[in-house]
Formats: sequence, C-alpha cells, structure tokens
Amino acid sequence: MIYDHINNSNRYLDPAIQKGLEIILQLIQKHAQGEPIKEGSYPLENGLRYNIDRYHSKTENTAGYEAHRQYIDIQFLLEGTEMIRVHNLDGMLCKEPYDSSRDAGFYLPNDDFHTDIRIGDGYFAILYPNDAHMPQLCIETPMPVLKIVVKVPYQA
Repeated sequence: MIYDHINNSNRYLDPAIQKGLEIILQLIQKHAQGEPIKEGSYPLENGLRYNIDRYHSKTENTAGYEAHRQYIDIQFLLEGTEMIRVHNLDGMLCKEPYDSSRDAGFYLPNDDFHTDIRIGDGYFAILYPNDAHMPQLCIETPMPVLKIVVKVPYQA
C-alpha cells in the first residue's frame, strides 16, 4: 500500500503506476475547469483502465474486504472524503471466493490488525493485490463522493 498526496505523484517510478497517476492529474484538471466527469469505465492502452463512480460513503461496508489479483488500484476522490480500511490478505477468511471475471474476492479479518486511511483533499491510495481493502467508509457522516479508481495491470 502507498498512501500519499497527489502533489508527490512524481515519486513513483513504475511506468504503469506513473501513467495511472497522470490520468488522475488530467482528470483533476478537467474537473477544476468545470468539465463534466462522467461515470463509467474507460479502457486505456497497455491494459490500464479507470472507473469513475458517484455514491454516498457508508457507515459500514457489509461486503467485507475486497482483494484483486490482476490489478493494482489507485484510488482518488475528486469530491468528498472517505476512509479505506486496509488489512493484509494473508490469513484472512474467505467470504466470497475470488472471481476472475470481476477480479475480486471478498474476505473477513481474523484479527484487528488493519490500517484506516483517509482519501480526499488530494490524498490517494495505491492498493496492491495483498492489500485487502474496504473502501467507501464515511469519516464521520455519509457524504456524496466522486471517485476515480485507476486499474493498473499487476505482474508479480
């Protein structure tokens, strides 16, 4: 997991992750200029893609922790704030088996060793396949958010 401010995006040297962060910077600029940011999934070159979603953050996420195998997530909010709870996937209990068509499995913790990170206000998270994560949690009260998730192909 990497947690940082978008102003430090030039620190990450992996070309695919750098490209993902560049996409976010372009979308920030479009949003700041008042251009509409439409919900949907947008494919890019070399297997990269990004998703734009609008929703309200939640007091709890009953789906459990999600984890991916094929992609790294770069999560950034253009509007609002939310908390992402992150737990190491090792030893977690399977709630819903991994589905390769969705690149997601859902898990339950077997201990209380997790990290809560806040995204929004320019902060982003990069979540690797071993970073089981529970996104969409509200900080204090639920609020509307506009989220970008860049999906970067993962090669172990």
